[in-house]
Parts: sequence; C-alpha cells; structure tokens
Amino acid sequence: MKKFIAMILIAVSTIVSANPFPNLPAVTINECKIDIYFGNGVWNSPEGAEDGRKKLDKKIKKFIIKDNSKHQVKYGEINLQYNWGRGGVNDLLETYYQLKEAGQLGNIGYYEAIASLTG
Repeated sequence: MKKFIAMILIAVSTIVSANPFPNLPAVTINECKIDIYFGNGVWNSPEGAEDGRKKLDKKIKKFIIKDNSKHQVKYGEINLQYNWGRGGVNDLLETYYQLKEAGQLGNIGYYEAIASLTG
C-alpha cells in the first residue's frame, strides 16, 4: 500500500511540476540573457519609477550596448520592481534599516539616524 501511495504522489507531483498553472500562458526564459531590475528610490510615485526605468533603459542602450551585437544578445529586459512607500519618515527609516542590514551603515549611525528623524 505504501508503494502504491508513493507512486501516486510521484505521478501527481510530476504532472503539477510540468505545468503548475495550466491557465497561465507559458513563459520562455532565456537563461543566457541578463535581466535588469530597476528599484525606485524613496518617495517615488509609480509613474516616476517608470520614468526612472525608461531613463536607465536608454542609458544602458547608449553606453553599454551601443549597437554591439554581442551586448544586444547578452542583455534582456529592464524591468521595474516598484517599492511602495509608507510615507514620510517611515520610508527614510526603512532605507536606513536596509543600509544597516547590508552592512553599509553601523549600528551607531543607524540609531543616530532614528534619533534625528524621530527627534
């Protein structure tokens, strides 16, 4: 009985992993290309973030790809990863926290920033 249940689980998991979302169109991912994700800054609107993504796209095409066929093959899309704001001081506190977690800001600098922002 255990073997029978194991075979059913293997069959179901194989079917699900082959097509986990049958109602969605299949997406072809080219693993040879580099996709770039633009993350907006603090207090950006969705429209402002999209403008920033477009500017980055233009700069990459102008200064990195430059009509070079090897670079055109190498680089994929420039996508937007929009970071919703919580507003005001909360966004700045989140930024300082991320800097601290990334090791770019020590604990003292972090706590000084909190003290000055929440004053």
